[in-house]
Amino acid sequence: MMICKNLIQVQGDPRMCSPNEKNPKYVNPVQKAFNDKGLYMVLEDKKEEEKSQKMWLALLIVVVIVLMCFRLWPMWLKKGIWYISFYLLVFLIGAAILRVILWGILYHFGLEFWLFPNYFVDSNDPRDSFLPVYSFEVRGDFADFRSIIFRVISGSLIVYMGYQFCQDEKNMEDLQDLANNGLNDLFEYGLEFTTGLALSDGKDKKNSTEQE
Repeated sequence: MMICKNLIQVQGDPRMCSPNEKNPKYVNPVQKAFNDKGLYMVLEDKKEEEKSQKMWLALLIVVVIVLMCFRLWPMWLKKGIWYISFYLLVFLIGAAILRVILWGILYHFGLEFWLFPNYFVDSNDPRDSFLPVYSFEVRGDFADFRSIIFRVISGSLIVYMGYQFCQDEKNMEDLQDLANNGLNDLFEYGLEFTTGLALSDGKDKKNSTEQE
C-alpha cells in the first residue's frame, strides 16, 4: 500500500453524481488501498500557496503604483506601451474576424474549420487561446440533402449581397477610406493620448491658442 501525504483517494459523491461517472465534479475521500482503477486527488501545500498569493499580491501592488505614476514615465516607454497595445489589439480583433470569415466560407463546403479553436476559452494561461493553431474536420451533415440545400441557398445569398455591395461606388470609397485612414487616425490619436498631449489638462491647447 502506497502512502502519500499530498495524494488521497476519492470517489464520486453518490448524492451529487451517478455511480458510473468517470470524472465526477463532487467527490468524497475514501480509505482504500491505492490501485490503478482508483480516482485520486492531489492536495496542494498551503504554505506554497500562501507564498504564491503573497508574491502575486506584491506584484499587483507594484503594478498599480507604476500605473499611478504614468505621467512620470519616460517618453520612450509610453510610446513602447502604446505600440505594443495597439498592434496587439489589432491582431486580436483581426484574428477574431478572420476566424469567423474562414469558418463561414468553409462551412458552405461542408467543412468545419476553426482558426485558434480555443480563442475564447477561459484559461489562466493566455497561450491556451492560441493552441492548437487550427482544427479541421468534415461536418457530420456533409452529405445531408437538407443541409446541402441550405448551404447552397445561404452561399448564394451571401455572394449576391457582396456583389450588390461592390456595385455601389460610395460603399467602395467608404471602405477604402476606412482601410487607409481609419487605423491611422486611431493610431495617431492613441499615440497623442499615451504620450501626454491628451493628459496635459489643456496646457498644450492653451499654448497653441496663444501662438495663433
